[in-house]
Amino acid sequence: MSLSSVKAQPAVRRVPLPNLDRPLPIKGGPTLHMIGQAVDYMTCIGSKRELLQRWQRVAKLILAKEDALTVSRALELALFMDAKLDVSKFPAE
Repeated sequence: MSLSSVKAQPAVRRVPLPNLDRPLPIKGGPTLHMIGQAVDYMTCIGSKRELLQRWQRVAKLILAKEDALTVSRALELALFMDAKLDVSKFPAE
């Protein structure tokens, strides 16, 4: 499955996609707030990255219309594993 198929799915684009569990800042890029923004980001990451299992999992979760928390955590993990998550923008706990 290609990540571009996530964007091409009419059912996914017709229904408003919910917000992510929390904003996910990307190094050198935007902060993702909504699942729709994540889909747009994922379609631009390049074929080499999109074939990685972590990105395939995020795509499958979105296509399966899983809850926002599940999608958010999988997306956060994929960004972290690619060293694209800007952890310096998260508040210290």
